[in-house]
Amino acid sequence: MDTLLTIKKRILGYRNIIWLMFALTTCVAGLNGCDAETISPEGQSDSKECVDHLDNDLDYAVDCSDTDCAGTAICQGDTSAVLISAQQLNAGTISAGADGVLQIWTVGDSLTRGVDNGYRNQIWTTLKGNGYLVDFVGSAVHSTADTEVCPDADHDGHPQKKIGFIDEHITDWYSSIAEPDVILLMAGTNDLAWIVPNRTASLAAARRMLQLVEKTLALNSRSILIVSTIPPISDAKISEPEIERGILFVEYNEMLKRLVSMHAEFGNRLWLADVFSSVTVNDLTDGVHPSRTAYDKVGNAWLEVMLPLL
Repeated sequence: MDTLLTIKKRILGYRNIIWLMFALTTCVAGLNGCDAETISPEGQSDSKECVDHLDNDLDYAVDCSDTDCAGTAICQGDTSAVLISAQQLNAGTISAGADGVLQIWTVGDSLTRGVDNGYRNQIWTTLKGNGYLVDFVGSAVHSTADTEVCPDADHDGHPQKKIGFIDEHITDWYSSIAEPDVILLMAGTNDLAWIVPNRTASLAAARRMLQLVEKTLALNSRSILIVSTIPPISDAKISEPEIERGILFVEYNEMLKRLVSMHAEFGNRLWLADVFSSVTVNDLTDGVHPSRTAYDKVGNAWLEVMLPLL
């Protein structure tokens, strides 16, 4: 009986994910320099407006039954933009400053702080091995960093903090550091892992993350921003609204990819990495945080995007 009940719950969970993906494919338009304007098949903003007749808690939602929206790429089921592997990674997009040192700012929560300096170890080792001069910048210093691997422990990974906290403080952090050439931003785990207000929590978190992306891009006109999906998480039922948190993570990541990939700066100053696909639940020490060795996988997920852009 317990087995059948578990299977039933998982089927219901996956049905929710399938529903969500259908909604994203048919009813959600991202930013392209406007709020609720039409996104044309070429990715340019039209003068017409898509009217949001849907109560789906997304500022940039459109109703594909509306005649002004019917011809848009997203209403026609164009999902190619969300495929991270389809990004056109052009060499020279990321360039170091006048001193030739590549300034990298890592921003997020405890997954960014990491174990023994986290994924920065792998990024440092790989970039140095490829002849790059690297300087991690940040308002915080990792007190237990493995300095034999990476002597640079600066970062802005703030344990237990949600997207809203990062959004509130990122401008202050930025004012205390050297201007970064590239920003690595990953957040959302703490918004969904423990307590969520309702069934649309993943959608609301993706909205908050998009707002954080906007604020981060506005810090200057030069830095390249790479945003990543968050790692998977072990199964655990969140009481209210009675849903597996792993399902919320899948939903959040899919919505994040959709919204970021439709941003006007995507493929210019904004790029996507996919940490979610790079690690598994077996790589987690406590069901949430990657192990020391798994952080190398996280680092490689960033490098898959960074290296071709250098």
